[in-house]
Formats: sequence, C-alpha cells, structure tokens
Amino acid sequence: MSFLRNLFPKSNEPLVWLASFAIVTMALGLFGGNRLIAASHVLVAITLIYGGFTSSMGPPEIKRISGSLWALVALVVAMTLSVIINWSGYDSPLQDFKKIRYELVTLVLCLFFPFRSIFEKESVLVKWVWWGGFGAAALITVLGILVSKTDLEPLYHLLGAKPVMRYRVGGVSGTVMTYAYSAQFFVLALVSVLTLKFRRIEGFCLVRGSFEVILCVLILLILSAGLFWSQSRGALLGALVGLGVLVFLARLKVLYVGAVILLVSLGIYIQTNSTRLKADPFKHETVRFSQWRAASLAFLDNPLFGLGHRQFEKKSADLKEGYRLPADRIDETYFNGHAHSNYLEAFASTGLLGGLSLLAFITFWFKEAWEYFYSRVCFIPIIVAFFVSGFFENTFTDSEVLHVVLFLYFLSRVVIEYEKTARTGCFGRIC
Repeated sequence: MSFLRNLFPKSNEPLVWLASFAIVTMALGLFGGNRLIAASHVLVAITLIYGGFTSSMGPPEIKRISGSLWALVALVVAMTLSVIINWSGYDSPLQDFKKIRYELVTLVLCLFFPFRSIFEKESVLVKWVWWGGFGAAALITVLGILVSKTDLEPLYHLLGAKPVMRYRVGGVSGTVMTYAYSAQFFVLALVSVLTLKFRRIEGFCLVRGSFEVILCVLILLILSAGLFWSQSRGALLGALVGLGVLVFLARLKVLYVGAVILLVSLGIYIQTNSTRLKADPFKHETVRFSQWRAASLAFLDNPLFGLGHRQFEKKSADLKEGYRLPADRIDETYFNGHAHSNYLEAFASTGLLGGLSLLAFITFWFKEAWEYFYSRVCFIPIIVAFFVSGFFENTFTDSEVLHVVLFLYFLSRVVIEYEKTARTGCFGRIC
C-alpha cells in the first residue's frame, strides 16, 4: 500500500491533484498524440476554472514574466492579429485560431500557482513526468520501427498506423517529421542527464541507482536508432550540433566525442543519400529552396500581418505558381506545405511582429537558461538544436512538436526558478 501511495500526490487539495494530472497528461502527450495533448489542455482549463472559483489559484504573477514570456505574449498577439486581419482569406479561421491555445496554455503553466511550484511540493510528479514522457517515447519508437521495418499488415490496423513512408521511422502515426524533430530533444535530454550522473554532479538525482541508469541508456539507444532511421537530416543535424554544445558545456573529452560525431555524421550521410532520395517524389535540389523563396516573397508582399497564422502551408502551391517558380515535384507540379523553416514560416504567416517575436523568444530563452548551471547543461543543447533544426523544418506550428518545445520550455522555467532562489540541488532537492 505504501508503494501505491507513493505513486500519487501527497496533498489533499483538489487543485494540486488537478494540476498534477494535467502536467502528467502533458508528459504522456509528448509522444502520445494529439488526443492526450488536447486532454491535458482541458485539464489545465479545468484547473484554472476551479482555482478561480475557489480563490485558491491566485492572480497571475506579472513580476515573474521574463523576457522569453513577454516574447511569447507578443507572438500570441501577432498570431491573433494575423488571423483577424486575414479572416476573409481563411476557409475555416476558427480551426487555425484555436491552435494558439498551445502558447496560451504555456503562459498559464508559467504564471499561475500551483503549476509553477508544484514540482517542489510533489516530488513524485518529477518521476511521473520523466519516466512517463520517456517511456511513451521509447514505446512509440519501438512500435514505429516495427511498422516501418516489417510487413505485418495487421499491426497497422491494430495501432491505427498510417505508414506514410514505409522506409523511414515515423512513430506509430507515420509522420516522420513530427517524430524526428521531437526525438532529437529527447535524445539530448537523456544525454545531458546521464552526463551529469556520470560526472557525479552533487545534488542532481533525477536518475538514481544502476537500474534507472541502465533504463535511461536503453531508452537513449532506442530513441537514437529511431532518430537515425527517420532519415530526417535537419533533426539529425540539430541533435549533433546540440551534442557538440553539450560536449563544450560539460567539458568532456572533445576529441573522443568529436570522432564519434564524425563517424555518425558519415553514416547519416551515406544512409540519407540512398533510400530516401530515390523514393521521395520531390526534386530535392529545388523543393526546400522553392518553399524558402515563396515564403520570402509572401512576406515581402504582406510584411505587416502576413498571410495569416498557418496560412502559408495551405497556400504555398498557389503562391509558387503565382510567382512563376519552377515546379518542385517530379511530376512537374508544386509541393504544397509549410516553409521548411520556422523563421520564414513565421514571417510569411504572421508578419514582422510574429517573426521578430519568435526570434526574441529563442534569444531570451537561451539567455535565461545560460545564467544557471543545471538549466545551462540540460536545456542549452535543446535550445540550440531547436534553433538549428528550425532553419530546415517548420516545427513551431506543427502541433505535436510545438507541444514538446513548449513543455520543455515550461520545465526549463521550473529549473531556472529553483536555481534562481538558491535551491542548489535543483531537481535534486525534490527527487
């Protein structure tokens, strides 16, 4: 019975339980799909409403708004204005407008009690988030490998899988980019935490005992295999650059790790320049550049408010035809999709304010995480990977990847708050 009691919050306050369930559901949704993410958003809303009615939530702490949070507020404003100004150009404006809830939920998590302080009071929540998130990631990766590497047709129906690209690992859904650009962050998080463990950094006890270390290493190997077989070059590049930053921060043996990175890079190059390039129906020398050119031209035509939040993705083929750009598919038609760049997508869809707000968000997040030891080691590699891979893929309007990025941002705010208030053990105090 004591074991079961340790699996749940110690507090008897309903507000704490609601907040705990919301955060754990968010962690499971990191790789569990949109339904779990939507459920976590509903739980956050219920927690906020309950706290407001019972006066146990308290007002938002404006003084806690950091530069990155102000940038996130500005981004929400830019997205909202872009939808309102371009309302008539949408087929279903409310469908895209409601996507702004991801940023709004993050603001709620960072500003309201008990979300911002619950990890300190409920130590079990740390383990639920850690093992729940990584356990889901490992399970989805194993199933994704089975889906992509076998001909077990019944497995597709059992899992509800959609093997978009049979030769590339894309989780259960088959959405390769969504899977890979989320997996890169998990790989870096695991390497960061294991680095702190092996360096025996005092006070950091997120992973304890030989069994947990072995389990983390096993999950790391699984996720690394999934990331490699996804053949997503932008995600792989982001992970490698993030790993290089971690080497610098942790002062590891640079030459040894550099040799490993070089070998892995060569393997990735050989792998990604064989199967995937022959099978995809795109002219790989033009499709990404074509999207970048179209997004740049769209921004120049609509510099203030853009085309509307998430609109470039829907209009890119028509835009390229209108700009008389060369066809970028083998069948001489136009690829229709996002800009393959977070930054060009933001400028094209939400205008100058949206693009600058996104850049400001990343800049301030980096600056704030750099100021403290644990946040620097654990989150700077992730921020760098997000920044680098964002040049080659649109990950900030893809709902599932956006959920991962913003949840990691929330966790970084938790770590920063602990270190800022001189809790030297950071998570170590509450594990």
